[in-house]
Amino acid sequence: MAAGTSVPMSTRPSSEARIIVKFDKSVTQPSSEAYLKELSRDAGAKLAYVRAMAGDNVHVFVLGDVSSMSQLQEAIARLSARRDVIYVEQDRRLRHQGGK
Repeated sequence: MAAGTSVPMSTRPSSEARIIVKFDKSVTQPSSEAYLKELSRDAGAKLAYVRAMAGDNVHVFVLGDVSSMSQLQEAIARLSARRDVIYVEQDRRLRHQGGK
């Protein structure tokens, strides 16, 4: 691995996984209880709001009850199909690989 590169610490979800979702401008309160219920229904798993990220309408959620990578990918695909979602990706913690 090249010096100074970052790699995911874990690419396998446990019982929950964090995801990053960018919404279009029509979404003004992604943390509201009603909207979270709607997102959870569409994802096929319970979503919990974590926080807003720096950027234009980008937010972090915890996706609960995820037992496999395929289940996580399915939930991401289902959310990505929504008209008000621009993109969804797994939030992976990166660690720096120090070099010389």
